[in-house]
Amino acid sequence: MRIRRGAVILVIAALGIGLLGGVWLHRRYSREPAPRWNDAEFVRLAPAEVTSGAVADRELWVLPLNPSCSHCTSRLAEFRARAGGHDGNRLVVLIVDAPRRPDTSTIERLGEGVEVWWDARSIWRGRWGYRVYGEPLCFDAAGGFLRIMRNGKTLRPVARAGTR
Repeated sequence: MRIRRGAVILVIAALGIGLLGGVWLHRRYSREPAPRWNDAEFVRLAPAEVTSGAVADRELWVLPLNPSCSHCTSRLAEFRARAGGHDGNRLVVLIVDAPRRPDTSTIERLGEGVEVWWDARSIWRGRWGYRVYGEPLCFDAAGGFLRIMRNGKTLRPVARAGTR
């Protein structure tokens, strides 16, 4: 019995697509722990220039960005403008995917009116599992995950089991 090469290629392609779909479904619907902000896990590079409101009850808004990405820096301007109407929130720029500590000029450029932190241990990408720069993550004052803001819309988090 002779098997056509086209049929074999088609079967291999279908298996590959099925495998990729299975991996995507597993990641999409698995119960991964929700992110949790803990100051001790990151390196503080610059404090905020201006703070307002009682620290105990403020939300923490974290904008992950890579300083060498032009899209990220444009998102930073939007983040500052959007956050301007929410007095009292603690605003943080989290530098991610940077293997070396950012230089002083980078910190000064990014830190205008916000705190600047560095994810030296790749927690954002590794433990939290995030991949998209410029999507603000919101945490409560105790560091518990509240929501993600994507394209100007607030997304409620999917229920996840515990934290790491």
